[in-house]
Amino acid sequence: MCKIAYLNILCIATLLSCRSSVSEKNEVVAVIDYQDKKTISIDNIHVDNQFDGARLNGFSQLNDSTFQVLITPENEPINKSAWYSFKIWSDIDREVILNIDYPGYAHRYVPKMSKDRKSWTKILNKETNSNQFKIELSSDPIWISGQEIISSKDIEEWIDTQKKMAYVDHQVIGKSTLGRPMHLMKIKEEQAQNKMLIIGRQHPPEIPGGTLSLFAFVEEVLNDSPLSKSFRENVEILVFPNLNPDGVDLGHWRHNANGKDLNRDWQDFEEKETQLVRDHISQYAAEDWVYGIDFHTSFSGPYLLVMDSLSARPSLLTQNWISKIKEQSTEELDIRPRSQDLPYCYNWMITQLGMEAVTYEEGDEINRVIVKERAEEYAQLLMTVILESLEN
Repeated sequence: MCKIAYLNILCIATLLSCRSSVSEKNEVVAVIDYQDKKTISIDNIHVDNQFDGARLNGFSQLNDSTFQVLITPENEPINKSAWYSFKIWSDIDREVILNIDYPGYAHRYVPKMSKDRKSWTKILNKETNSNQFKIELSSDPIWISGQEIISSKDIEEWIDTQKKMAYVDHQVIGKSTLGRPMHLMKIKEEQAQNKMLIIGRQHPPEIPGGTLSLFAFVEEVLNDSPLSKSFRENVEILVFPNLNPDGVDLGHWRHNANGKDLNRDWQDFEEKETQLVRDHISQYAAEDWVYGIDFHTSFSGPYLLVMDSLSARPSLLTQNWISKIKEQSTEELDIRPRSQDLPYCYNWMITQLGMEAVTYEEGDEINRVIVKERAEEYAQLLMTVILESLEN
Protein backbone atom coordinates (compact mmCIF):
# COMPACT_ATOMS: atom_id res chain seq x y z
CA MET A 1 0.00 0.00 0.00
CA CYS A 2 1.34 3.46 -0.91
CA LYS A 3 2.51 5.68 1.87
CA ILE A 4 1.35 9.24 1.51
CA ALA A 5 2.79 12.26 3.26
CA TYR A 6 1.75 15.74 2.21
CA LEU A 7 2.69 18.99 3.86
CA ASN A 8 -0.29 21.20 4.52
CA ILE A 9 -2.77 18.43 3.75
CA LEU A 10 -4.83 19.11 6.84
CA CYS A 11 -6.51 22.40 7.56
CA ILE A 12 -4.56 22.76 10.80
CA ALA A 13 -1.27 22.29 8.99
CA THR A 14 -2.31 24.78 6.35
CA LEU A 15 -3.13 27.38 8.96
CA LEU A 16 0.22 26.82 10.61
CA SER A 17 2.23 27.10 7.40
CA CYS A 18 0.33 30.02 5.85
CA ARG A 19 -0.13 33.47 7.21
CA SER A 20 -1.06 36.91 6.04
CA SER A 21 1.68 39.33 5.15
CA VAL A 22 1.21 42.79 6.63
CA SER A 23 2.10 46.12 5.06
CA GLU A 24 3.55 49.12 6.89
CA LYS A 25 -0.03 50.36 7.30
CA ASN A 26 -0.92 47.09 9.07
CA GLU A 27 -3.24 46.15 6.22
CA VAL A 28 -3.47 42.50 5.20
CA VAL A 29 -1.81 42.29 1.80
CA ALA A 30 -1.89 38.60 0.88
CA VAL A 31 -1.92 35.13 2.39
CA ILE A 32 1.54 33.70 1.79
CA ASP A 33 2.24 29.97 1.78
CA TYR A 34 5.31 29.73 4.01
CA GLN A 35 6.67 26.24 3.47
CA ASP A 36 6.97 23.86 6.37
CA LYS A 37 10.77 23.50 6.38
CA LYS A 38 11.56 19.88 7.13
CA THR A 39 12.85 16.55 5.87
CA ILE A 40 10.16 14.12 4.68
CA SER A 41 11.01 10.39 4.59
CA ILE A 42 9.03 7.72 2.73
CA ASP A 43 10.21 4.18 1.91
CA ASN A 44 13.86 5.09 2.64
CA ILE A 45 13.69 8.12 0.33
CA HIS A 46 14.27 11.52 1.92
CA VAL A 47 13.48 14.99 0.57
CA ASP A 48 14.48 18.27 2.16
CA ASN A 49 13.63 21.95 1.65
CA GLN A 50 15.72 23.38 4.47
CA PHE A 51 17.84 25.80 2.45
CA ASP A 52 17.42 29.25 0.94
CA GLY A 53 15.71 29.14 -2.43
CA ALA A 54 13.97 25.81 -1.79
CA ARG A 55 10.41 25.12 -2.96
CA LEU A 56 8.81 21.87 -1.83
CA ASN A 57 5.25 21.74 -0.48
CA GLY A 58 4.67 18.01 -0.23
CA PHE A 59 5.97 14.52 -1.02
CA SER A 60 4.13 11.24 -1.61
CA GLN A 61 4.66 7.74 -2.97
CA LEU A 62 2.48 6.73 -5.93
CA ASN A 63 3.76 3.15 -6.36
CA ASP A 64 6.86 1.06 -5.65
CA SER A 65 9.11 3.15 -7.89
CA THR A 66 7.28 6.45 -8.41
CA PHE A 67 7.26 9.41 -6.05
CA GLN A 68 5.52 12.73 -6.39
CA VAL A 69 6.72 16.17 -5.36
CA LEU A 70 4.01 18.75 -4.68
CA ILE A 71 4.76 22.35 -5.67
CA THR A 72 2.35 25.20 -4.95
CA PRO A 73 2.77 28.99 -5.32
CA GLU A 74 3.33 31.49 -2.54
CA ASN A 75 -0.06 33.08 -3.28
CA GLU A 76 -2.52 33.60 -6.11
CA PRO A 77 -3.14 34.94 -8.71
CA ILE A 78 0.36 34.44 -10.03
CA ASN A 79 2.42 34.09 -13.19
CA LYS A 80 2.40 30.49 -14.46
CA SER A 81 6.07 29.84 -13.75
CA ALA A 82 6.17 27.07 -11.17
CA TRP A 83 9.48 27.09 -9.30
CA TYR A 84 10.77 23.97 -7.55
CA SER A 85 13.98 23.22 -5.68
CA PHE A 86 14.71 20.46 -3.18
CA LYS A 87 17.34 18.03 -1.94
CA ILE A 88 16.81 14.26 -2.21
CA TRP A 89 18.67 11.06 -1.23
CA SER A 90 18.09 7.39 -0.43
CA ASP A 91 19.30 4.99 2.22
CA ILE A 92 20.09 2.48 -0.52
CA ASP A 93 21.19 2.88 -4.14
CA ARG A 94 18.02 3.03 -6.15
CA GLU A 95 16.50 4.31 -9.39
CA VAL A 96 13.16 6.05 -8.94
CA ILE A 97 10.73 8.03 -11.02
CA LEU A 98 9.97 11.52 -9.79
CA ASN A 99 6.81 13.34 -10.79
CA ILE A 100 6.57 17.06 -10.05
CA ASP A 101 2.97 18.09 -9.54
CA TYR A 102 1.84 21.71 -9.83
CA PRO A 103 -1.95 21.51 -9.32
CA GLY A 104 -3.58 23.90 -11.77
CA TYR A 105 -0.30 25.04 -13.34
CA ALA A 106 1.91 24.01 -16.24
CA HIS A 107 5.52 22.84 -16.18
CA ARG A 108 8.10 25.45 -17.27
CA TYR A 109 11.65 24.80 -16.06
CA VAL A 110 13.76 21.90 -17.34
CA PRO A 111 14.84 19.89 -14.26
CA LYS A 112 18.51 20.19 -13.31
CA MET A 113 20.60 18.39 -10.72
CA SER A 114 23.74 19.10 -8.73
CA LYS A 115 25.82 17.28 -6.14
CA ASP A 116 27.49 20.43 -4.81
CA ARG A 117 25.15 23.33 -5.78
CA LYS A 118 27.92 24.66 -8.02
CA SER A 119 27.95 22.43 -11.10
CA TRP A 120 24.54 21.76 -12.64
CA THR A 121 23.45 19.34 -15.36
CA LYS A 122 20.07 18.98 -17.04
CA ILE A 123 18.23 15.78 -16.19
CA LEU A 124 16.24 16.16 -19.40
CA ASN A 125 16.89 18.25 -22.47
CA LYS A 126 14.59 21.03 -23.59
CA GLU A 127 13.03 18.97 -26.37
CA THR A 128 11.95 16.16 -24.03
CA ASN A 129 11.22 18.43 -21.09
CA SER A 130 8.69 16.86 -18.77
CA ASN A 131 7.54 17.05 -15.20
CA GLN A 132 8.39 13.34 -14.79
CA PHE A 133 11.84 11.75 -15.01
CA LYS A 134 14.04 8.93 -13.72
CA ILE A 135 16.79 9.63 -11.23
CA GLU A 136 19.51 7.51 -9.61
CA LEU A 137 19.60 8.01 -5.85
CA SER A 138 22.17 7.09 -3.23
CA SER A 139 23.06 8.15 0.29
CA ASP A 140 24.78 11.22 -1.16
CA PRO A 141 22.21 14.03 -1.39
CA ILE A 142 21.58 15.74 -4.70
CA TRP A 143 19.77 18.99 -5.40
CA ILE A 144 17.03 19.06 -8.02
CA SER A 145 15.89 22.45 -9.17
CA GLY A 146 14.22 24.34 -11.98
CA GLN A 147 17.33 26.51 -12.34
CA GLU A 148 20.62 26.88 -10.53
CA ILE A 149 20.21 27.89 -6.91
CA ILE A 150 21.56 31.41 -6.40
CA SER A 151 20.43 32.70 -3.03
CA SER A 152 20.80 36.12 -1.46
CA LYS A 153 23.93 34.85 0.31
CA ASP A 154 25.43 33.81 -3.04
CA ILE A 155 24.76 37.27 -4.45
CA GLU A 156 26.32 38.84 -1.35
CA GLU A 157 29.43 36.72 -1.86
CA TRP A 158 29.63 37.99 -5.46
CA ILE A 159 29.31 41.56 -4.19
CA ASP A 160 32.10 40.90 -1.66
CA THR A 161 34.39 39.87 -4.52
CA GLN A 162 33.60 42.92 -6.66
CA LYS A 163 33.85 45.48 -3.88
CA LYS A 164 37.53 44.67 -3.38
CA MET A 165 38.17 46.89 -6.41
CA ALA A 166 39.03 50.46 -5.54
CA TYR A 167 36.35 51.91 -7.82
CA VAL A 168 33.49 49.85 -6.31
CA ASP A 169 31.57 51.21 -3.34
CA HIS A 170 29.07 48.98 -1.54
CA GLN A 171 26.10 50.20 0.50
CA VAL A 172 23.07 48.71 2.22
CA ILE A 173 20.28 51.22 1.51
CA GLY A 174 17.71 49.62 3.81
CA LYS A 175 15.91 46.39 4.60
CA SER A 176 13.38 44.34 2.64
CA THR A 177 9.88 43.58 3.90
CA LEU A 178 11.23 40.75 6.07
CA GLY A 179 14.40 42.58 7.09
CA ARG A 180 16.95 41.31 4.57
CA PRO A 181 19.59 43.82 3.42
CA MET A 182 19.01 45.70 0.16
CA HIS A 183 22.40 46.00 -1.53
CA LEU A 184 23.70 48.70 -3.84
CA MET A 185 27.00 48.71 -5.72
CA LYS A 186 28.32 52.04 -7.03
CA ILE A 187 30.97 51.78 -9.71
CA LYS A 188 32.98 54.74 -10.99
CA GLU A 189 36.42 56.22 -11.43
CA GLU A 190 37.31 59.84 -10.85
CA GLN A 191 34.30 62.19 -10.78
CA ALA A 192 31.92 60.67 -13.33
CA GLN A 193 28.74 62.77 -13.46
CA ASN A 194 26.69 60.66 -15.86
CA LYS A 195 24.83 57.76 -14.32
CA MET A 196 23.57 54.33 -15.36
CA LEU A 197 21.08 52.19 -13.39
CA ILE A 198 21.08 48.37 -13.31
CA ILE A 199 18.47 46.27 -11.49
CA GLY A 200 18.20 42.48 -11.16
CA ARG A 201 16.26 39.60 -9.67
CA GLN A 202 12.84 41.18 -9.22
CA HIS A 203 11.43 37.71 -10.00
CA PRO A 204 13.16 34.97 -7.94
CA PRO A 205 13.39 32.08 -10.47
CA GLU A 206 14.74 34.27 -13.29
CA ILE A 207 18.34 33.27 -12.74
CA PRO A 208 19.81 33.11 -16.29
CA GLY A 209 18.97 36.72 -17.09
CA GLY A 210 18.17 38.15 -13.67
CA THR A 211 21.49 37.10 -12.12
CA LEU A 212 23.90 35.34 -14.51
CA SER A 213 23.55 37.94 -17.28
CA LEU A 214 23.74 40.76 -14.75
CA PHE A 215 26.89 39.30 -13.19
CA ALA A 216 28.61 38.96 -16.57
CA PHE A 217 27.48 42.39 -17.75
CA VAL A 218 28.73 44.13 -14.60
CA GLU A 219 31.99 42.18 -14.57
CA GLU A 220 32.64 43.38 -18.11
CA VAL A 221 32.16 46.96 -16.96
CA LEU A 222 34.57 46.27 -14.10
CA ASN A 223 37.42 44.74 -16.09
CA ASP A 224 40.75 46.35 -16.99
CA SER A 225 40.09 46.97 -20.68
CA PRO A 226 40.59 50.53 -22.02
CA LEU A 227 36.90 50.60 -22.98
CA SER A 228 35.67 49.68 -19.50
CA LYS A 229 38.08 52.07 -17.79
CA SER A 230 37.00 54.93 -20.05
CA PHE A 231 33.38 54.10 -19.37
CA ARG A 232 33.86 54.17 -15.59
CA GLU A 233 35.62 57.51 -15.90
CA ASN A 234 32.58 58.96 -17.65
CA VAL A 235 29.64 57.04 -16.19
CA GLU A 236 28.84 56.02 -12.62
CA ILE A 237 26.98 52.69 -12.56
CA LEU A 238 24.48 51.99 -9.76
CA VAL A 239 23.70 48.28 -9.44
CA PHE A 240 20.88 46.78 -7.36
CA PRO A 241 21.64 43.07 -8.00
CA ASN A 242 18.89 41.55 -5.83
CA LEU A 243 15.72 43.59 -5.56
CA ASN A 244 13.65 40.74 -4.10
CA PRO A 245 15.82 39.00 -1.46
CA ASP A 246 12.78 37.73 0.48
CA GLY A 247 11.25 36.06 -2.56
CA VAL A 248 14.62 34.65 -3.62
CA ASP A 249 15.33 32.99 -0.28
CA LEU A 250 11.74 31.87 0.34
CA GLY A 251 11.64 30.04 -2.99
CA HIS A 252 8.83 32.14 -4.40
CA TRP A 253 7.62 31.68 -7.96
CA ARG A 254 7.25 35.38 -8.64
CA HIS A 255 6.39 37.67 -5.73
CA ASN A 256 7.91 39.42 -2.74
CA ALA A 257 7.03 38.71 0.90
CA ASN A 258 3.77 40.66 0.51
CA GLY A 259 2.69 38.52 -2.41
CA LYS A 260 3.26 41.33 -4.91
CA ASP A 261 4.97 41.36 -8.31
CA LEU A 262 7.65 44.01 -7.85
CA ASN A 263 7.87 44.66 -11.59
CA ARG A 264 4.28 45.88 -11.51
CA ASP A 265 4.90 48.34 -8.67
CA TRP A 266 6.82 51.14 -10.41
CA GLN A 267 3.87 53.52 -10.48
CA ASP A 268 2.15 53.02 -7.12
CA PHE A 269 5.30 52.11 -5.13
CA GLU A 270 3.38 50.14 -2.51
CA GLU A 271 6.27 47.82 -1.69
CA LYS A 272 9.27 48.55 0.50
CA GLU A 273 11.78 47.23 -2.04
CA THR A 274 10.70 49.55 -4.86
CA GLN A 275 10.30 52.44 -2.43
CA LEU A 276 13.90 52.09 -1.27
CA VAL A 277 15.22 52.25 -4.83
CA ARG A 278 12.98 55.20 -5.74
CA ASP A 279 13.95 57.13 -2.63
CA HIS A 280 17.67 56.53 -3.10
CA ILE A 281 17.56 57.50 -6.77
CA SER A 282 15.65 60.71 -5.99
CA GLN A 283 18.83 62.31 -4.60
CA TYR A 284 20.35 62.50 -8.09
CA ALA A 285 19.56 65.06 -10.75
CA ALA A 286 17.38 63.76 -13.58
CA GLU A 287 19.75 65.12 -16.22
CA ASP A 288 22.59 62.91 -14.92
CA TRP A 289 20.98 59.65 -16.02
CA VAL A 290 22.01 58.20 -19.38
CA TYR A 291 20.78 54.60 -19.36
CA GLY A 292 18.98 51.89 -17.39
CA ILE A 293 18.67 48.10 -17.63
CA ASP A 294 16.34 45.76 -15.74
CA PHE A 295 17.54 42.13 -16.04
CA HIS A 296 14.98 39.30 -16.40
CA THR A 297 14.46 35.83 -17.88
CA SER A 298 11.75 34.60 -20.25
CA PHE A 299 10.63 31.34 -21.85
CA SER A 300 12.65 32.31 -24.91
CA GLY A 301 15.38 34.87 -25.41
CA PRO A 302 17.32 36.94 -25.97
CA TYR A 303 15.15 39.96 -26.38
CA LEU A 304 14.85 43.56 -25.26
CA LEU A 305 11.65 45.25 -24.16
CA VAL A 306 11.48 48.80 -25.48
CA MET A 307 8.78 51.44 -25.30
CA ASP A 308 6.51 52.12 -28.27
CA SER A 309 7.42 55.79 -28.16
CA LEU A 310 11.17 55.22 -27.97
CA SER A 311 11.73 56.04 -31.64
CA ALA A 312 10.35 59.54 -30.99
CA ARG A 313 12.93 60.30 -28.31
CA PRO A 314 15.80 62.66 -29.21
CA SER A 315 18.48 60.25 -28.01
CA LEU A 316 19.18 57.19 -30.14
CA LEU A 317 21.20 55.10 -27.67
CA THR A 318 18.94 52.06 -27.75
CA GLN A 319 18.58 52.08 -31.54
CA ASN A 320 22.34 52.39 -31.94
CA TRP A 321 22.95 49.62 -29.42
CA ILE A 322 20.51 47.33 -31.21
CA SER A 323 22.14 48.12 -34.55
CA LYS A 324 25.58 47.21 -33.24
CA ILE A 325 24.23 43.98 -31.72
CA LYS A 326 22.68 42.98 -35.04
CA GLU A 327 25.87 43.80 -36.90
CA GLN A 328 28.15 41.73 -34.68
CA SER A 329 26.01 38.99 -33.15
CA THR A 330 25.04 35.74 -34.84
CA GLU A 331 22.11 35.35 -32.45
CA GLU A 332 18.70 36.73 -33.41
CA LEU A 333 17.70 39.57 -31.11
CA ASP A 334 13.96 40.01 -30.61
CA ILE A 335 12.73 43.56 -29.96
CA ARG A 336 9.36 43.70 -28.17
CA PRO A 337 7.76 47.13 -27.78
CA ARG A 338 5.53 47.78 -24.79
CA SER A 339 3.24 50.65 -23.84
CA GLN A 340 4.73 53.37 -21.66
CA ASP A 341 1.63 53.12 -19.45
CA LEU A 342 2.62 49.75 -17.99
CA PRO A 343 4.05 49.88 -14.43
CA TYR A 344 7.32 48.18 -15.36
CA CYS A 345 10.66 49.19 -13.90
CA TYR A 346 12.20 50.23 -17.21
CA ASN A 347 9.15 52.37 -18.01
CA TRP A 348 9.70 54.20 -14.71
CA MET A 349 13.33 54.78 -15.66
CA ILE A 350 12.21 56.34 -18.95
CA THR A 351 9.16 58.32 -17.90
CA GLN A 352 10.27 59.48 -14.44
CA LEU A 353 14.07 59.61 -14.68
CA GLY A 354 14.22 60.76 -18.29
CA MET A 355 16.80 58.20 -19.45
CA GLU A 356 16.62 55.53 -22.07
CA ALA A 357 16.15 52.05 -20.65
CA VAL A 358 15.29 48.47 -21.59
CA THR A 359 14.32 45.20 -20.00
CA TYR A 360 17.05 42.67 -20.85
CA GLU A 361 15.55 39.19 -21.19
CA GLU A 362 17.60 36.00 -21.45
CA GLY A 363 16.05 32.57 -22.17
CA ASP A 364 15.32 29.90 -19.56
CA GLU A 365 17.43 27.16 -21.10
CA ILE A 366 20.12 29.00 -23.02
CA ASN A 367 23.58 27.50 -22.58
CA ARG A 368 25.20 29.32 -19.68
CA VAL A 369 28.42 29.92 -21.61
CA ILE A 370 26.35 31.73 -24.26
CA VAL A 371 24.49 33.66 -21.55
CA LYS A 372 27.79 34.93 -20.15
CA GLU A 373 29.43 35.68 -23.51
CA ARG A 374 26.33 37.46 -24.80
CA ALA A 375 26.12 39.71 -21.73
CA GLU A 376 29.82 40.55 -22.06
CA GLU A 377 29.42 41.40 -25.75
CA TYR A 378 26.28 43.47 -25.18
CA ALA A 379 28.04 45.36 -22.38
CA GLN A 380 30.96 46.20 -24.66
CA LEU A 381 28.64 47.45 -27.39
CA LEU A 382 26.51 49.53 -25.04
CA MET A 383 29.55 51.12 -23.42
CA THR A 384 30.81 52.02 -26.88
CA VAL A 385 27.49 53.57 -27.88
CA ILE A 386 27.17 55.58 -24.67
CA LEU A 387 30.73 56.89 -24.86
CA GLU A 388 30.23 57.90 -28.48
CA SER A 389 27.08 59.80 -27.51
CA LEU A 390 28.88 61.63 -24.70
CA GLU A 391 31.61 62.77 -27.08
CA ASN A 392 29.07 64.39 -29.45
